[in-house]
Amino acid sequence: MRPTSEFRFSRRRPSFARVDRRKRLSHIGGWSVRYAVTLNLRHFRPEHLAMWGVRALHPQSFLIEIFRQEQAVVMTKLEQQAADRDRTLRQLLNILSGTVPDFVALVAAGISR
Repeated sequence: MRPTSEFRFSRRRPSFARVDRRKRLSHIGGWSVRYAVTLNLRHFRPEHLAMWGVRALHPQSFLIEIFRQEQAVVMTKLEQQAADRDRTLRQLLNILSGTVPDFVALVAAGISR
C-alpha cells in the first residue's frame, strides 16, 4: 500500500489518526469480511462495525472460534506451520502460549484426546 495524505506514518507503523472513523472502517467494510482481528479492540467497537456486519475480535478469540468451527483444518495448518519452522507441534504451541494461551490450551486438550 502506498502512503497517501490520509495516512500518517510514525517510526513504527501507519496510523489512521487523521481519517474519520467511518472512512477507517470502510477499509475493511469494502471487502466481504466477517471479522476484524485486532489487538486494538477499543477503536473497533461493535456499534461502529455493525453497519458492515463485521465483528472485532482479539487474535486469541478469533483463533478459538475458528478452531471450534474447523478443528481438523486448524490442526493441519498448525502442523504445517511447525514443520515449516523445523519445530514440533508442541514447540510451536509453547511459543504461541506467550500470546494466545487459551487457544493453546484448547489445542493441547484436543491433542490429548
